[in-house]
Amino acid sequence: MSQPLDQATVMPPAGRGRLPCPVCGSREERAVVTVRDVPVMCGVLWDTRAEAQAAASGDIELVACPSCSMLRNAAYDDDRMEYDGSYDNSLHFSPTFQRYADDLGRRLVERYDLRGSTIVEVGSGKGDFLRLLCRLGGNRGWGYDKAYSGEQQGADEDVTFVPEFFSGAAPSVPDLVCTRHVLEHLPEPAVVLRNIRRSSSEATVLYAEVPDVAYVLTTAGLWDLIYPHVGYFTATALRHLVELCGFAPLEVSRSFGGQYLWTEARASVGDVRAPDPPENEVAEVLELADGFAQMHRDTVDRWAERLDQAHLAGQRIALWGAGTKGVSFLNVVPGGAGVADVVDINPRKRGRFVPGTGQAVIGPDDIGSAAPDLVLIMNPNYRDEIQSALAAAGLDTTVAVV
Repeated sequence: MSQPLDQATVMPPAGRGRLPCPVCGSREERAVVTVRDVPVMCGVLWDTRAEAQAAASGDIELVACPSCSMLRNAAYDDDRMEYDGSYDNSLHFSPTFQRYADDLGRRLVERYDLRGSTIVEVGSGKGDFLRLLCRLGGNRGWGYDKAYSGEQQGADEDVTFVPEFFSGAAPSVPDLVCTRHVLEHLPEPAVVLRNIRRSSSEATVLYAEVPDVAYVLTTAGLWDLIYPHVGYFTATALRHLVELCGFAPLEVSRSFGGQYLWTEARASVGDVRAPDPPENEVAEVLELADGFAQMHRDTVDRWAERLDQAHLAGQRIALWGAGTKGVSFLNVVPGGAGVADVVDINPRKRGRFVPGTGQAVIGPDDIGSAAPDLVLIMNPNYRDEIQSALAAAGLDTTVAVV
């Protein structure tokens, strides 16, 4: 079971083999927190409990960059990552998330008049959002994702999927390029953004979305501290990265209840030097990060105590959400392996097993027969949706938002 360690005693000095800042390349670092033995591929579920319990684990040594404010896992090893068809972080089975995606898609189509346009998505996953954009505006789309395992043609002839990394060689100059929840997985995210810049004209719009570290550094968001995330973006760092890669941000903002950070940008005109990140913004992030280790430790201890009390009382506990947040909670909190049921709305996850702790995933239709006394909700954005599912199953059980 993984445990957070005291930041003053676990951080070795920066040196060879430790990951530099993914944004500015600095090797300077300020210790934030260390968590040992977390699943390396927390977005992958397994066919058997034995395989799940034997899944590879690694360490997170979260540090902050005093130059640009970016946070990173300095112990990250890219050679351990294996993104293939078994990787599934799709959220589109949730009506709550689908409403968010629909609203985002409509906003982009309307704001930039994307009708009969060419759209490229870098890191397109299973293709849900790209299909949506093409459907809304009668657009033509290409999705690039090495882990894509479906048909190369989508639900219609206007979408093509390429199971490769995006090299910058788009079939034609795109009107919009999206990259959502990709950059945080890359030790060198500038490579992708420069490839996008190479394929773009001055009229091309870039939409880039990442988790917001301002949310991660809270008691609700710390479960998003996971091994596949190399970097944790602040608004300052995201803006600085796109500027370094030849884009001029039009807007930087937050969405999905403050959990996501995004920017819309267009290619810079001429030879424009990216300005240095404002010192006051960097200082604010470093101050926020300074107290995170203690908060992380206190939060984990509090949930360990609650699980222990529930187990002693003979209560059956279910956790709703077999995504990265749920996998993180189960593996980081002592007693997480004793959670009886893990529920997920994604039908592709049912009957598969959680890495590390090894629970089998059940669907919402099965929750009635499981009859838990306590349901842990991993994301507050889905509370109403989950409570409706519990009511539909005839359950009046206690729920707690983690």
